Amino acid sequence: MTDRVVFNGVDNSPSDKPKIAYAVAQHWIKAQRLAGTYFGETGVIAWEHARYRLHLQLAINHSYR
Repeated sequence: MTDRVVFNGVDNSPSDKPKIAYAVAQHWIKAQRLAGTYFGETGVIAWEHARYRLHLQLAINHSYR
């Protein structure tokens, strides 16, 4: 899921921070809610890992600009 956000929904044009498309962000947020609702603590932990990976990928991709 993080790969789809990074490669399809992020504008890495020169700026202070990468911009994520609204359409992508709204599904990301909805998925976060559903992960916790459907999978409980396991979903929350998985979501924390997904957020970590997204943060890491965005930081790496943006550092080369």
